[in-house]
Amino acid sequence: MKDKFVLWLTQRILIMITMAALYQVVWIQPVAAQSHSLNSYRKLRDAVLQGKEIYAVADLRHCMSHGGNQVGSLSNGCSTLSAFMLKNNGEIALSATHLAIHPDGKAINEVLSFTISPNNFVELRNVFVDPLTYHSDKVDIFDCQLGEGIALGW
Repeated sequence: MKDKFVLWLTQRILIMITMAALYQVVWIQPVAAQSHSLNSYRKLRDAVLQGKEIYAVADLRHCMSHGGNQVGSLSNGCSTLSAFMLKNNGEIALSATHLAIHPDGKAINEVLSFTISPNNFVELRNVFVDPLTYHSDKVDIFDCQLGEGIALGW
């Protein structure tokens, strides 16, 4: 009985992921093509303060692993950023969370966090969190420049 439930749940989660991917292709990408580019800190700050819905497109081949000189992964992605904070030090923090299924079938929450400095430096953190225990066992950090590796828009 438990195995049937796990199979049923896994199928439903895969359907949800497929629907989310279609949403990205059908809705987000065409909107991104028509949107306003936020290729500078000032434009991003203005858009955030105006309450614009911000999206991020990442091409990590143009980023570096944090603190090192190794080029980022071959991963690309797009996400709508649902939360922001203007920090006292001038940085802008943006974030999004989504559920993903790893190749081994394990569900995982991925928390994407972007911190943008006034000099257009972007730190991207991808934190993997177990949805049942909230334990994080993996964090990927990349250093990018706004407009090179990380494109933002609304």
